[in-house]
Amino acid sequence: MARVHVTTIINDDPVDFLCDTEQTLLDVLRDELRLTGSKEGCASGDCGACSVTLDGRLVCACLVLAVEAEGRAIGTIEGTTKIFGSCCIGVWCVYAWIFGSRKVLVGAKS
Repeated sequence: MARVHVTTIINDDPVDFLCDTEQTLLDVLRDELRLTGSKEGCASGDCGACSVTLDGRLVCACLVLAVEAEGRAIGTIEGTTKIFGSCCIGVWCVYAWIFGSRKVLVGAKS
């Protein structure tokens, strides 16, 4: 299967990667780019463990194909260290507050 070249911006840094057309953004972030802060929880977009921002919008990386990131800006939990510093505890507090509250931020499903 042919791999696709994707150019994107991740945490304000330009990034290029190759991916298969069926690979999720979560898989590429974790397995190819070694950005392991986003986790796979439910694989259905309900838990929010894989939350990232895509052009400023909160999305579930397990539901987005990596090829859809072409030309777009991605924000991960690793990028919060640029804002809040490198304190691990602080980063995880921010993670729990911002990304763990996905249902509050985008509305709970009925």
